[in-house]
Amino acid sequence: MRIKVYPRRDSVFRFGIRNKVIVVSVGASANHAVRQIARRTGSAALVHDKGTDGELGEDAEITKRTIINTVLNPNVYGALLVGLGDERYNANDIASELERFKHVSWLHVQEIGERTTITKGVRLIKELKKEAAESSTRQSKDISGLTVGVKCGASDYTSVFANAVVGLLVDRVVSMGGRIVFTETPELIGMESHLYRRCISRGTAKKLKAVIQENIRGILSYSRSWIGAQPNYGNIRGGITTIEEKSAGAVLKTGTSKIIDVLRYGERIERREPGVYFVDGPGFDVPAITALAASGCHAKIFTTGSGEPIGSPVSPTIKVTANNKTYNIMRDNMDLDLSPALSGVQLNELAEKLFILLKETVNGRLTAAERAAHEDFAILKNGPTL
Repeated sequence: MRIKVYPRRDSVFRFGIRNKVIVVSVGASANHAVRQIARRTGSAALVHDKGTDGELGEDAEITKRTIINTVLNPNVYGALLVGLGDERYNANDIASELERFKHVSWLHVQEIGERTTITKGVRLIKELKKEAAESSTRQSKDISGLTVGVKCGASDYTSVFANAVVGLLVDRVVSMGGRIVFTETPELIGMESHLYRRCISRGTAKKLKAVIQENIRGILSYSRSWIGAQPNYGNIRGGITTIEEKSAGAVLKTGTSKIIDVLRYGERIERREPGVYFVDGPGFDVPAITALAASGCHAKIFTTGSGEPIGSPVSPTIKVTANNKTYNIMRDNMDLDLSPALSGVQLNELAEKLFILLKETVNGRLTAAERAAHEDFAILKNGPTL
């Protein structure tokens, strides 16, 4: 099957489905300048609440890794990185690691002042956008290599139906040479043995098991009771009573294909094999979709029961629900109503509709989240900030 995409000189991600130029904050103190540059140029702004300044150990590495790999997402043509300049990993540091692969520039507010940063940033972004438009055109490529993330949020009793439909789509994408990425480590608990059996090797199963067990230990070190967090109060009101029930739906959406590799939060896929990939990440939606974008996902399919109006600034988020009430109330945020699954429509028929929607999105159709200009971006933190 052929799709219309932007060719990329990348051995793992050979094409993008968008041609974005983005403005990226490397620290919260640069957020205002980044927002102003993005607003004045119609670009996506990636802002977050911290930065590597004041972060210890692995947190600083996670932030750096996530920013770098988000810019490396195949949907990104180029980026402007903006920071104060005194961060542990400042904009210049990060740009130097990206310039071999992407069209990047950087600015430090403390070197030229905020007003000049904004003025110069607007000029740099306009130049990048002009270059992107002139040098990139969609070309017909085989669908193999398409990388799709799957995520569920605000789950309720209907989510198991939506996730089952997504699982069918997952296996179809893999059979066509694509890659699927899933996350939400806490939402695998209770169903993890099913995933171990799907791993392509004992080594991969061992890595996955280590990640899940470390996650369990970390959670239990804070509290013995998970009620209110996993499942959260919205899940409980929607009819989910235990983490095992929630995990059953979460695992359904990953299909039945082999699990190829296990990645840390913010890591990028470096293997070309078709199959399913796992990224260690939270159930909490915004840092989870951030991890999926950083892993290289061209697009994401997000199932929701009671509704979740979020979307990544670099990777289109296709929102589906099997709750007809949610679809009608939040129609502006939804892309496909899967509620006929509850009234006898075959799951394969709905999976076909979802596949058509995915193909249309790959070929340029805007998702509801894109039309609403959602730019949700948050990086996972584990430790204290000084």
